[in-house]
Amino acid sequence: MKEIQYSEAATQVLDILNYTRQEDVKKIPQSFINFLKDISNKQYISNFNHAYPINALNLSQKAKEILGFIYVTWWCDNENDRKKYKDMIHSNILKPEKVVVYNINDIFKDRVEKKANKIFLG
Repeated sequence: MKEIQYSEAATQVLDILNYTRQEDVKKIPQSFINFLKDISNKQYISNFNHAYPINALNLSQKAKEILGFIYVTWWCDNENDRKKYKDMIHSNILKPEKVVVYNINDIFKDRVEKKANKIFLG
């Protein structure tokens, strides 16, 4: 499943890079672009309307992560911005995922109550 997510994300990123200024694309090592091409899903079509800004596109989370990596690694010229974004990424990585714990007695509580009300009230 993750392989599919990354292959589609690579396809989305390559699509974005096709509409990015060439001066910026040239800052990315060709080896990384070749890596994206190698893992991209050749059957997947992103269908982005590039008339809209990038934040209006329906990018996958993995594509956003790859673009963030590209920005922090090769496009961010300001060291303060780079540190800010790296700290933000680091804090998001360390942020625990919300885990929902269900009480086995409460899982079907609503169904049982509705069924009891229906039987009781007719």
